[in-house]
Amino acid sequence: MPINEQTVGPAGFGSARTTPSSPYVPVKLISVEKQRVAIARAWMNEPDLILADEPTASLDTKRGHQVIEQLSEQVKMRKKAAVLVTHDERLLPICDRVIQVVDGHTEDT
Repeated sequence: MPINEQTVGPAGFGSARTTPSSPYVPVKLISVEKQRVAIARAWMNEPDLILADEPTASLDTKRGHQVIEQLSEQVKMRKKAAVLVTHDERLLPICDRVIQVVDGHTEDT
């Protein structure tokens, strides 16, 4: 699949910082951009399931929330599924279903 506005634009990269001589290659990426690139790359093969392990670990609260909202929008738009593993309980309201591991047992909350 070619990398273009259709494949990476929905992940928020239509305006990624680029060099004048190479308009399609991002320069130095900040943490939130790295997370968005990872999500865009994950979608490139049109998987039915995205697995995200601590996707907000290196991000501040605002940017972490933005990344998870974008992931959630893409999941719903593409009618796919995502499994998010996180210690960040602030993200739970965005999730459709939450399963917690407590004392080695799972709890559907």
